[in-house]
Amino acid sequence: MRVMISFSILDLSQISEGGSVSDAVANSARMAQAAEAAGYHRSN
Repeated sequence: MRVMISFSILDLSQISEGGSVSDAVANSARMAQAAEAAGYHRSN
């Protein structure tokens, strides 16, 4: 049996060493936009 596990792309967000929270939020937004463009969808 195949089990699909859902997770949020935001689970992958991180603050780089020497980076700021603002940088991390901007990077997360870009990553989410790229994921949606690649066909991934938001789950409820």
